[in-house]
Amino acid sequence: MNIVPEELKPYVDSFRGEGKEPSIKDLLQLSIHDDIRINLLPKRLKNLFNEYVYAKEEELELCSSSLVHPDDKESARQSSRQAFSAFSDEMHKCLGINKEQQTKRRPLDFSEGENQNIVSEEKGKYRKL
Repeated sequence: MNIVPEELKPYVDSFRGEGKEPSIKDLLQLSIHDDIRINLLPKRLKNLFNEYVYAKEEELELCSSSLVHPDDKESARQSSRQAFSAFSDEMHKCLGINKEQQTKRRPLDFSEGENQNIVSEEKGKYRKL
């Protein structure tokens, strides 16, 4: 079983609602416009996500211009991907999830009672992103 750290619990809980438990994919597909959830992230994750937002905005700006060389556009795309990968890797690390083991969409299951922050696993596998 993986334990959701207390510092991530408000962020994870913000995805709960309408009887649906959040999946790992939900947690990683954070919108750059979702300031409420971004502010619930722990500082190190928030910083990594903000670096991704900056890189993505730069990528969009460069790629929308016909005056920018294709190599520069590709460099901006790579920077954006690397920034998201750093955020994703840290989120996986914080949640104790091995990326290679992800094989399917798996909702996070919060047990009732004193173990509310335990994430249940099904055969130790999660969905690949």
